[in-house]
This record gives sequence, C-alpha cells and structure tokens, in this order.
Amino acid sequence: MLIFEKVMQHLDFLEALLSATNGLEIAAKKNKIDLVAQITDNRDRLINIIKALQGGIEEDITKLDRYLMTQENIDIFKTWSHEVNNLIHLVDKKDKEITILLEDLKTETSKEIGSIYKNKNSIRNYQSSIVKG
Repeated sequence: MLIFEKVMQHLDFLEALLSATNGLEIAAKKNKIDLVAQITDNRDRLINIIKALQGGIEEDITKLDRYLMTQENIDIFKTWSHEVNNLIHLVDKKDKEITILLEDLKTETSKEIGSIYKNKNSIRNYQSSIVKG
C-alpha cells in the first residue's frame, strides 16, 4: 500500500533531519559559521519536504476506506505518530541547545569586534598624538 511507503519515507526524512541537526550542533561547537549556514539551508529544505509528506499522509489517512482500517493498520499509524513526535521532540531539544551555542558565539564575536574597534581607535589616537607631538 502506497501510504505505508510514504510513512517509511517520512520517517527516513525525519531521521535525516535529526542527523543534520546533530551536524549543526557539531559545527556550532566548532565555530564553523559557514558550515552552520550550509546545514541550516539543507535543514530548511528537509523540513519543507517533511511537512509536505506529512500533510499528504494525513490526507491519505482521512481518505482510507473503512475496510482498510484494520487494527494492524491503526497500530501502524499510531506507531508512526509516536515516532514522529519522538523525533520532533529530539530535534526541538537540540535546536534549543544549538540556539544557545549560537547566541554565545554571537556575543563572543560582538565582543571581539568591539575590542578590535577599540584597539584600532587607540592606535589611531596614539599615532595622532605622535604626529602632533
């Protein structure tokens, strides 16, 4: 049945999203901003695919004939829903941790830029005082 193939494909894409999220966390910890941006773009594409697949699956479920809604099929859909919730929860938890990492990185970068600017002005003022001196 095509719907169960879609369910498996959907779960595969969710696993890929979790994997990308783990890669994003590693890149953030290593301060690899270019890689963070690349992974984020790929994750956005994965999320769009996942949303489309899930919407299609949910629509297909509502269209199923009564005779296809056996207890076995209902159990499959319940398991799928449970797995989706678990994977989304894991990704959401990691996303919150990554956001904290990136906020810390942003703060550090801002401090470094401020320090460089302050040092540049100090050197400029020092050079001005020598020339005037």
